[in-house]
Amino acid sequence: MRNISVVALLVVLLFGCGGGRSVQAPPAPLVPADKALAQGIESYREGCYDRSLELLLRAYERYTAADERCGIAMALNNIGNVYRARKDLERSLLYYDAAADIFTEISDESGRLRTLVNRASALIEGGRLAEAEQSLSAARDGGEQDAFWLLARGNLLLQQGVLESAATALNQALKAAVKKQPDAVSGVHFALGRVFLADGRPAEAVDHAQAALAEDRSSGAYRKIADDLLLLGSALQEVGRTAEAGSAFRRAMSIYALLGDADAVAESARRLKDAGVETVHPVTVQFVEQWLKGDVRSHICR
Repeated sequence: MRNISVVALLVVLLFGCGGGRSVQAPPAPLVPADKALAQGIESYREGCYDRSLELLLRAYERYTAADERCGIAMALNNIGNVYRARKDLERSLLYYDAAADIFTEISDESGRLRTLVNRASALIEGGRLAEAEQSLSAARDGGEQDAFWLLARGNLLLQQGVLESAATALNQALKAAVKKQPDAVSGVHFALGRVFLADGRPAEAVDHAQAALAEDRSSGAYRKIADDLLLLGSALQEVGRTAEAGSAFRRAMSIYALLGDADAVAESARRLKDAGVETVHPVTVQFVEQWLKGDVRSHICR
């Protein structure tokens, strides 16, 4: 979600429970739960997964104590998102399935569909494409005009190597996102960038990577910014703009270091080397090493 405060997120969360609580101030016992959920979602958006998980578990406990089943399901779904981001596929599926069961019990179809799409996305990222197809099919009713469903479909087709169909699905997703689901816009541009890069159309990949980067910068989605920069660097390298590619890889490396992700820092360094960048400015090296050791004064993700 873009430039959204915790208070605004609470309103969004209230809308998220179909047939449940009305869009009013929540009962006093639920205020801490709603706040923890909103903050957990915000930390996830920033790419701060440890902090996000702590907040989401806090929300889950409070919703459980209050027997607020929609809140329980939303917390479970978002915990699944964190484990998906951590590449823990089996655990993410466990939480998605638990969330989907509760959404079904309380007749919250929109929540169930969103959880199934998240589940499919996790399976796509894990290479389990046949199972992902099943999850998407289960969410098809009411989902074919949904930007997130179309985004997952496009990513599935990309993984299957059906690039033209992937681009078609993602262009449909972009239209739906621009019209009514702006929080999907950056993800769609990122996926389109990947499709065009795979299809040997790097100039178009550059355009979409830059569009994704602009969206994620506007919302402070730190990890997505770094991911966008890696994609942008690869596309720039393909069109022969080596110096700009090196700059993108260096910036990504610095962000990953701030987030404490040593593996992503190593991948960025590898991309730099592949781009022919033999040296990095000593100041950049100094801060990357410092941040990876946890010496971060801004407390980003700490």
